[in-house]
Amino acid sequence: MTIEIGKQIKNLRIEKGVTQEELSSHLGVSYQAVSKWENNITSPDIELLPKLSVYFGVTIDELFVIPSEVQMERIENMLYNERTISSEVFNYAVNFLEDILKDDPKNAKAYYLLGSLYNHRAENDNEKASFYIKEALKYEPYVKEYHCALIHAAKGVFGDEYYNRHDDLIKYYEEFTAKYPNYWSGHLFYLDQLIRDGHYDKARNTLKQVKKIKHTCLDFMYEGDIELQLGNVDTALKLWDQGVKEFSQAWEAYISRGDRMLRLGYYEKALRDYEKSMELQKKPRLVDPLDFMARIYETLGKYDKAVEVLQQEISILQEEHNISSGEMVDKPQREIERLSKLYEKVSL
Repeated sequence: MTIEIGKQIKNLRIEKGVTQEELSSHLGVSYQAVSKWENNITSPDIELLPKLSVYFGVTIDELFVIPSEVQMERIENMLYNERTISSEVFNYAVNFLEDILKDDPKNAKAYYLLGSLYNHRAENDNEKASFYIKEALKYEPYVKEYHCALIHAAKGVFGDEYYNRHDDLIKYYEEFTAKYPNYWSGHLFYLDQLIRDGHYDKARNTLKQVKKIKHTCLDFMYEGDIELQLGNVDTALKLWDQGVKEFSQAWEAYISRGDRMLRLGYYEKALRDYEKSMELQKKPRLVDPLDFMARIYETLGKYDKAVEVLQQEISILQEEHNISSGEMVDKPQREIERLSKLYEKVSL
């Protein structure tokens, strides 16, 4: 029992991102006492257990042992709810998951969470990189290497087409779809890469397989995407409209066409499609269309409308998803604050 509780206190402390000194101060004990707990020399007095459970947000039973499934769920929630993850907590999560894989090398969830952790850190690193490089460009705006570094950090497009290709990903999904030919979504992931990189014949053949598995509005959307890339804009528009007409009660049809209207700069049409997609969704609704609408309104200079739809997004998260804190709410709130300042500036 001593070994278990000492291990859990250390794990929970690292996950919370606090030092031994901070924990000891909260509990009114010395940091040496906390160190002894974590090193399995002693265990905390029983009267401290309620304080520990409240501080870490766990039950007293969980102080003695936390099942790996519960811990993995916590890591997954952290990925959704935290904008940044400290190095200490990141390293703890990685070590925990790697330990899981030592005992269970086929644990797909552990592999997924490890990949997601590194994706999360990469996104934060790219955000920081973009900030620093933009600062450099304030003082030396004509240095080509700085611009290349910024484009790389922001995942932008380079003039050299080689850097914009997805050869490795295409090869992976080519093999994946051959191995799992009846997995509909796998073919769609493959299609996205093929169309982007101009492999239109392969895209058409893949689309045939998609239609055999399941007929949806996306059949028309992807067919239209191919035509658009070939320069046949009118044909693409007709195909997208046909997809909405045939699946007029599917919210996915409207958000899909809305995305394409946005890509072409048809903002009013995109807004109508996104609004319709929100109207047709059953609760709990996805809030992605509202994000897209906010971006359009900002582009149009309608900052008050952008704020309005982001406020709607927060309400849906709270009322339909029971999410009232964390990054999913914090992000639109930050955008509201930024856009409100812009609205105040143009209203003066």
